[in-house]
Amino acid sequence: MNSIAIILALIIGVLSKGKISNLCNIQLKKIHLIFIAISLEIVIKILLRNEIIYINNFTFAIDIIMYFIIFLFIFINRENKFILLMGLGFLLNAIVIFSNGGVMPVSKVAMESLGANYDVTKTGLYVIASRTTKFYYLSDIIPGGVMIMSIGDIISALAMMGFIIKTMKNESLIGIPL
Repeated sequence: MNSIAIILALIIGVLSKGKISNLCNIQLKKIHLIFIAISLEIVIKILLRNEIIYINNFTFAIDIIMYFIIFLFIFINRENKFILLMGLGFLLNAIVIFSNGGVMPVSKVAMESLGANYDVTKTGLYVIASRTTKFYYLSDIIPGGVMIMSIGDIISALAMMGFIIKTMKNESLIGIPL
């Protein structure tokens, strides 16, 4: 979903007379923390897909570390309203993930509506939602073309788009009211 949000933001930014070159001027502190968190997630997904590891206490611990790193980055950059809004989206996802044993529940109905019929546990830190799913409405239940999204995903993606568009238009990002 993030790659689609980035592409849309770039298109909107250009159409609104923004410059892609302005993205070189992004003023975020400790941005390497995001790359560390993304790298951890990629490694876990690769290991799960290749059945080298399975969803268990180890993956739960890695999830905790990933979210700690993400929230540390958000705290460090808290003066940026778009980063705070992304943090809200991540927080909503964290609530459902950690309430359900470190995995994101995915709606089987949403999967079927997209024609998806595979084992989600082998694609990442996911599980099929059930009657025992906690915070079901924060789960991945929204079918969106080629993916299934959560409310947190949508909030984070919109905030990321806003951040990119504002940066492309070279507008100040600090103190922007939500």
